[in-house]
Amino acid sequence: MDKNKNAKTFILFGISVSLILFTVFHFSIIILHVIPTNPLSLKHRGFIDSYTQPLFSQNWHLFAPDPLVKDNEILVKAKYKNEEGKSVETEWINGTEIFISNNNENFISPTNRMARITSGLVSSLYPTSEIYVEYNKKTEEKRSDDNLVEDIFKEHEELTTEQGVELINRFGSSVANYYLPNEDIEMIQVRLSFRDPVPYSERNNPNYKPDTKYMDLGWQEYSQTVPVL
Repeated sequence: MDKNKNAKTFILFGISVSLILFTVFHFSIIILHVIPTNPLSLKHRGFIDSYTQPLFSQNWHLFAPDPLVKDNEILVKAKYKNEEGKSVETEWINGTEIFISNNNENFISPTNRMARITSGLVSSLYPTSEIYVEYNKKTEEKRSDDNLVEDIFKEHEELTTEQGVELINRFGSSVANYYLPNEDIEMIQVRLSFRDPVPYSERNNPNYKPDTKYMDLGWQEYSQTVPVL
């Protein structure tokens, strides 16, 4: 009995210590992620971003002076072969709405965090590093005659966009797999939707239609992935 009791006590103690250490580790990373850039966060930026993106990513854009100004959505279209072997093209499927609907039905669920994935994917198309953005602003006019620096910025932006498109297309494949689990999917296409928010003055106007812009990515081969949910 004493041995069993000691074993249980030891296990509970180990679990408690592990949870405490993980909590300290987690919130230390989150703090380094949200505070202004400093030597420590800059040195470990790669690890911090890999841990926080996309589920734990946080920023202050909800507040002034840079409030959110766009409502982004990811739409997906797919081509698959039916039972007769003919290619069928679907209508646009709203990949963002999946998370929103699921979150509305299950308020206490991981979907609340997962719903941020789509906005994070759209942001992944553009360089968002605080240092990069600030340096870009300060040197944009001065570097017009410096081809080397201009090429470095251009290369970084192209690489970022390329990686972002790859991630978005993989997400598109997951959305297609979610809606067409039993179909032989061949191709997918992703459309990004950028919609202006409804002004406060128009909140009660059912006929008001906010301005919406779209960016279509090219058709890509379907990538075998797990469904988004």
